[in-house]
Amino acid sequence: MKLSDLVYIIVGWGIFCLPIGFIFIHYSLNVTPYIPAEKLSPFSRELWQLIFLGAGLSWILILPTSIILRRVKSKLSDLSSSIVIIIVAVYWIIGIIGGIMHGSRGEFEIDWYVALLIGLPYLLYIPHSLTLYMVSLPLYYKSKLSTIGYKINVLRERISGYEAILNQRNRIEENIESIVASDPSNLNIKARELQEKVRRMTYDEIKARSIEINLELSKIDSLEREAEGKLRALQDKKRDLELRISEINSRLHILEKIDPANFQIKMWKLKQLEGIRREELKMIKPVGELEELFFEKIYLGYQINDVNREIKDTVEEISRMKLERRSLQLEDLTLHLEEVNRIIRSMEPSLLEMKDTLKRLEDERDGILSSLQQK
Repeated sequence: MKLSDLVYIIVGWGIFCLPIGFIFIHYSLNVTPYIPAEKLSPFSRELWQLIFLGAGLSWILILPTSIILRRVKSKLSDLSSSIVIIIVAVYWIIGIIGGIMHGSRGEFEIDWYVALLIGLPYLLYIPHSLTLYMVSLPLYYKSKLSTIGYKINVLRERISGYEAILNQRNRIEENIESIVASDPSNLNIKARELQEKVRRMTYDEIKARSIEINLELSKIDSLEREAEGKLRALQDKKRDLELRISEINSRLHILEKIDPANFQIKMWKLKQLEGIRREELKMIKPVGELEELFFEKIYLGYQINDVNREIKDTVEEISRMKLERRSLQLEDLTLHLEEVNRIIRSMEPSLLEMKDTLKRLEDERDGILSSLQQK
């Protein structure tokens, strides 16, 4: 609002509205008490005082009403100004006519034009009541939007929680499929058996079994780490033995070059002893470097065979533990899947209702926002 407009409003209010308001209040307090009762018929003196007082206050409240209506950007601000202009004009016309007709007689009569004169100011209660409405309406809408927003957030969290559980179930099922695919011949049937078994278990039984599985998995992981460490040590030992055999072969090749004829004769005799048992081998005393290298090579071959057997046993042990670990993991996932499925089944009946309620609240919120934007 421009400063010049505000000045005009204040001046108009001070010249017309304020005096009229005080005149009505004056009549209420100082004139009506002394008018004869028969002149006030059909209403009582107190009611006439209240009527005049209300009319006066409504004229005085024109200015704050107009300012408040403009502050809340109400379309009723123009209506308020129009009502004020019309009432002021009508008031002065009727007031002048009434003054001329009653002034000469010095009487106070409640004729139709006097009643109209008094009743017209009460039209100003329309913008006054609408002022309260227009001021409280945005507050009401904001409060309602806040309440609706809270309900929407709660419903979204619940629906999001349900969808999160669905995603969790999908991940569990994918993990189960992955474990079964790693060894379908052993785990396909086991998976079906576990599903049937778990469906018959109570919640407490599922929890207890899950704790047991975690302890067993922890133990298997420890044993598997030990076995893998043992396997690495055996593989290192085998490489060392094979490296020593390679060194012996290189030295034998050198000895052959130095004295081929003697080397061939000795090797022909030594090869007859290649099948000698380990116990007999320990009792033989080599007489030369060639004999010593030859018997050491045979002994190393026995050691490599021993290491190979240990490696094979360790690999089988690790494979067995891996299968056992996968079986336990499969059982644990099946237990977890059953827990999730039970939660989902308990939530499904209310899910559709929650989605319908959420849609209704969102539509209501959008309608309020659209209404506020149009003001």
